Amino acid sequence: MPLLTKSKLINNTLTFKYRHCRRVVFWLKSTGMVPVVQSVLFALDQHNQSVLPDNIEILKNTPVNKRLLFRIKMPTEESFVVKVLTLHLFRLRLKYWYMKHHRYRFAEAANLIIANKRGLRVPQVHGYGRIHGPSGLIKKDMVILEDLNNHISFNELLEQNKANKQECINILNRLIPVFVSHYKAMCNNWDINTSSVIFDRDNPEHPPYVLDFEHIVFLKKPSLENLMFLAAKFAAGFPGWMSKEVVYSWAAEILNPLNIEDVNEKKNLVKRFGYYLNLPYMPHRQRMRIR
Repeated sequence: MPLLTKSKLINNTLTFKYRHCRRVVFWLKSTGMVPVVQSVLFALDQHNQSVLPDNIEILKNTPVNKRLLFRIKMPTEESFVVKVLTLHLFRLRLKYWYMKHHRYRFAEAANLIIANKRGLRVPQVHGYGRIHGPSGLIKKDMVILEDLNNHISFNELLEQNKANKQECINILNRLIPVFVSHYKAMCNNWDINTSSVIFDRDNPEHPPYVLDFEHIVFLKKPSLENLMFLAAKFAAGFPGWMSKEVVYSWAAEILNPLNIEDVNEKKNLVKRFGYYLNLPYMPHRQRMRIR
């Protein structure tokens, strides 16, 4: 989707533009999100302190690539997850400007909004914000998301049930609608993995959510090739104790809801799954071209 269309999408979805000061601007779902932004800015100022307020919980802080993930708990009992990328070098800020801001948190916010409109179960976007440096270039890029804190990753859920083979198969089958919905939404989510699909901890039989939508290409039409690629990319993260027979059977089951009548076509698609599964590495540029 062209950048201008994504910008228009964010403006139409996050309709309240809040300028905290000259260099700080947010696009929000409503005026009610302003206190959340104020808490976010306070958290950004305090996150390196040894003692944080009770309403701020650091979930991930990776100083190497300057990515920060934290939870904000509001007095209203609502909570939000905030993803922040700091462009700490001037050349990175210049590159982001040259790329017309089509990556990082801006891309993730727009992609999540599109994915939601196309029927994928993804976190709701409540806000997108930027902090500009003295040069006017973006220094911090951030998105405010729905908090799905009472969820567990596919990896963890499978590990908890590894002694029960049938339950593991049931968990795998609950993933099938995830991949079918990606196919129908024409979404090449090439970063999908066993940690980015999460289940309700109390009701794991409920449909799971998919996280991390920065690296997405929306296709012009549904692609069975891409479907097999995404399934294989995901299956590459299966634990070693899962048998090859179970994995390939699962790949074949993904195709069943699509009512493919040609048996040979189905066999060939499962072979394509095996091809992608056994590739040692595929660069990002190559992944985004699978369609």
